[in-house]
Order: sequence, then C-alpha cells, then structure tokens
Amino acid sequence: MAVDYGAGDTYTEAQVHTAMMKTGFPATLMPAGYAAFLSQDDFSKLPGMPAAYGTVRAIFPTSSISRNVEAWNPAPETTQGAFPDHTH
Repeated sequence: MAVDYGAGDTYTEAQVHTAMMKTGFPATLMPAGYAAFLSQDDFSKLPGMPAAYGTVRAIFPTSSISRNVEAWNPAPETTQGAFPDHTH
C-alpha cells in the first residue's frame, strides 16, 4: 500500500480493493483487508460487511499483515471461508 499510495494510516476503498486484486488477496478475506486499511467510518459505509469493524480487525489483526498487502501470506485453513465473497 505504501509503495503504491504513500504511507498512511488509512486508505480509500478503491485503493484497498485495487491492492487486494493486484496481489491475489482471497475474496473470502476481503472484509478483513478492508478493516485493516480503511478507517472505521469508511468501513461502516461498505455494503454487506459481515461483522462489525472491531470484530473483523480482531479476527485478522493488522499486525499479522504488517499493514502491507504486498506482504500478505495466506491465512491458515481455519480462517478460509470465514467471510462471504465481497468482490466487486
């Protein structure tokens, strides 16, 4: 994210979505990706999010992805399918 959009505490929905698509981030974990990089206010505006911002961030803490989608590693099998597909 920082490489493509500069360092920041949060990014836009479009920036996060583009980064997830570019890196092959699993669609089933997109809510967690959005929660990791969007502000709570922006996350709450997304349609169809399966859980509250804090709940999603607790399931997939930002420290586990170093706030860097490019460094993403697949989640353990136990979290696969934890969220519905939210591709656009």
